Amino acid sequence: WYYSAHFTVSNVQFDRTDRNYYIRERIADVVARGQFNFFDPEATPEQVWDYISPESRNRSDSDLWQATATIGRSLAELPGGPLQVAAGVAYRHESVDAPSGNPAVDPITGNQLDRYLSLNAVSTTGSRNVFSAFGEIGAPIVDMLELQLSGRYDEYSSGQSAFSPKVGAKFTPIPQLAIRGTWSKGFRIPSFNEAFGLPTTGYVSQGGGTFCDTYAAFCAAHGDNAYASQSFSVGLTNIGNPDLDPERSESITIGAIFEPIRNVSFTVDFWRIKVKGLIVGVTNIGPILEQYYSNNGAVNIPGFNVIPGTPDPANPDALPHIGFIVGKYANANNQLVQGIDFA
Repeated sequence: WYYSAHFTVSNVQFDRTDRNYYIRERIADVVARGQFNFFDPEATPEQVWDYISPESRNRSDSDLWQATATIGRSLAELPGGPLQVAAGVAYRHESVDAPSGNPAVDPITGNQLDRYLSLNAVSTTGSRNVFSAFGEIGAPIVDMLELQLSGRYDEYSSGQSAFSPKVGAKFTPIPQLAIRGTWSKGFRIPSFNEAFGLPTTGYVSQGGGTFCDTYAAFCAAHGDNAYASQSFSVGLTNIGNPDLDPERSESITIGAIFEPIRNVSFTVDFWRIKVKGLIVGVTNIGPILEQYYSNNGAVNIPGFNVIPGTPDPANPDALPHIGFIVGKYANANNQLVQGIDFA
C-alpha cells in the first residue's frame, strides 16, 4: 500500500486605497456653503478637498483550509502489467469577504446619494464547505491495450453536487503507432461573485446613429432633440445568484501518435467539448431595449428589472431613456467547441 495525507491553511488579505474620486453630494455641500474657490481651486483649504474626495480604503479577506488523504496499491498482475487502483477523500472550507469600496450607503452620513462618482468596485461575500471523493483504476489489459477509469464526486454546502467520470484507452498495434482516446464529464462551480456577488454595474453606450429611425415615436415625444437622438449610457447591474447550478461539460478526444524513427514523433488529436448551463450575466440587452422603447417602458422578460434613467429636462413627462438593467446571474446558454491539434 502507499498512502499520503495533506493539510493546507491559507489566508490572503488585500488592501486597496482609491484616491481622487469625488462625491457629488459633498461637492454640492461645499458649493452651497461657499467653501470652494472656483477662481483659484488651489486656494481651497485641504480639509475641503479631503471632504469632497476622501480616500476609499478597503480590505478583502479570503480563507481556505483543506485536508486530503489518498491510498492505493497494485492489486494484480495483468498480461500488460500491474493492475493499479487509488482512492482518496478531501474536505475544504473556502470563504471570501470583499466589501465594496463604494458602498450603497455612505458610512458617515447614511445618505444613499453620498457615493463616489465612477468608483464601482466589485464586491462579494460568502463561504462554502466542499466534500470530495475520487478514485482511479489503471489496467494494462494486454501489451497492446491500456485502460484507465477514474471518477470524482464533489458536494458543496451551497447546494450543488456533481459526479465527473473519465474513461481513457490507448491501443498500440505496433511500436511505431499508438491510438488513444478519452471520454469524460466535468463541471464548474459558480464563482463567489456569480453566487454571492453584491450588485455591480458596468456601463455600455447606446443610441445615436439610426436610433431615432428605429424608435421614431420615442424621439418624436422628445421633439427629436439631442436628449433623444444622441448616445447615452446604460448601466448593466449583475447580482449574485446562490441558486445557480454548476456548468456541466462532456468531452471526447481521439488521436494517434506516430513515431517512424527514434526521437521523431507526430501526433494528431480531435477534441470536442460541449458545455451546458453556461453562467451568464446581463449581456444580451437587445430584446430588453426593444421592449422598453416599443412598449412605453414596459419590459416583460423574466429575470430582469429595468430602471428608467434621468428624465428629459425639456420633456419631463415623456418616457426617459433606459437607465439600468438589473439581473441575476443565470444558467442560460450552451456552448460547443471542437478542433484538431497537430504536433
